[in-house]
Amino acid sequence: MLEERFTEKYEIDANGCWVWTAATNGGGYGAYADTRNWKEGKNCMVPAHRYAYESEIGPIPSGMDLDHLCRVRRCVNPEHVEPVSRKENLARGVGGSGKTHCKHGHEFTVDNTYRYTTKAGNQQRFCRKCMVRRSAETAARKKIN
Repeated sequence: MLEERFTEKYEIDANGCWVWTAATNGGGYGAYADTRNWKEGKNCMVPAHRYAYESEIGPIPSGMDLDHLCRVRRCVNPEHVEPVSRKENLARGVGGSGKTHCKHGHEFTVDNTYRYTTKAGNQQRFCRKCMVRRSAETAARKKIN
């Protein structure tokens, strides 16, 4: 059952999202001081959507993320999230491997996709057509100067 203190921190929008109006974390997700988990007299800040899910639905399966089906990071409606693997969550996400086209409309095909692994081990991909265009624009600017 959600605490009254929690329910005062969101507003319901036309899409049924419970939009968090209080503090957010660096990723834009609601942050909530969970009084159930006191540690040495300090509140534990938890993701608000996770708190709502566990309070209303039950425990989040071990190793699972909660994917916002509504795509609204500040939404804390437990009916708008689904437990999925990290891989599935990233694939579904905006900018994730689930995208079929770059932001300029070029299709991500085998020939038009450049893949890169960062030092942290994260996979990134780039549109080759956009990379060629950016390189040409940079070269043109250098010729002018």
